[in-house]
Parts: sequence; C-alpha cells; structure tokens
Amino acid sequence: MASSFFGLNSEYKLRIQEQIFELAYYGKGGFTWEELYFVMPVYLRKFHYKMLVDTLNQEADSIKQVTGQVKGKRGYTPPPKRAFQQSGGPTDGSINK
Repeated sequence: MASSFFGLNSEYKLRIQEQIFELAYYGKGGFTWEELYFVMPVYLRKFHYKMLVDTLNQEADSIKQVTGQVKGKRGYTPPPKRAFQQSGGPTDGSINK
C-alpha cells in the first residue's frame, strides 16, 4: 500500500513561517531566520514561541491594568474616534480643505 503522505500542507507551512517571523521580529534580535529555520530543533522553536507569546500577553495585561488604574484615578476620557470613509480619509473632508 502506497503512503498518502506527500509533504507538509500549505496551512502548516504558513504557520511555521509565521512562527519564525514572530520569533525573529519580536525576539528583539535573539534569533536569526537561519537559526530558527535550519538549526533550531522543532521542540525548542515551539518552546521559545510559547514563551514569547506568554510574555507578550503578560506585558499587555500589565499595561491594560496600569492604564485602567490611571484612567480611573484621573478621570481620563479618550478623545472621540473620527469616522473614516471607505477610502480611508476623514468623513468631514477636513484634510482636503
């Protein structure tokens, strides 16, 4: 019986490339693309990726918590968001005036 395995599917390849990009980009120079793709074993790449995601999530949670405390103490209200047309410009046309 012939094997039905013809290589990695395109979705898996995309996830690997995204993981490598994020480790190289957000790792702040800790790894090069070549190290992540050719040298590092899969289990180590997955470990470092999980640690990076966990760390970034913790940082985001801390920032939300601190900004929430600051907003509550000072009565901060963010400026109103401007509505944009489909083209990406302001709806009131103030840029073009």
